[in-house]
Amino acid sequence: MRHVLKDVTITDYPSGARWVFDKMRDKVWTKIADPAGYSDDVASYLAKSEADRMIAALDQAYRRARTAENYSNQGYAKLAIDEWRSIFADYFPAYG
Repeated sequence: MRHVLKDVTITDYPSGARWVFDKMRDKVWTKIADPAGYSDDVASYLAKSEADRMIAALDQAYRRARTAENYSNQGYAKLAIDEWRSIFADYFPAYG
């Protein structure tokens, strides 16, 4: 994921999360060195069906993040939080 964030300044968490989901969709097949050092490309082990599921999940997260940002900008805090929780579940705090 570091290559997606190279030379990028994130000014706030919502736009940063949305931006990462957006850019990661195109990077699923990018060559990524195994951090454990066993391979020079962990992506080569992905089956097409697994990659398609990852891309679909990232696309859904991107769309929901965009919706959450729009709700927040319009002053609908609860709706925005509900969208973030649909992405991050209990890792994102509940409203109220």
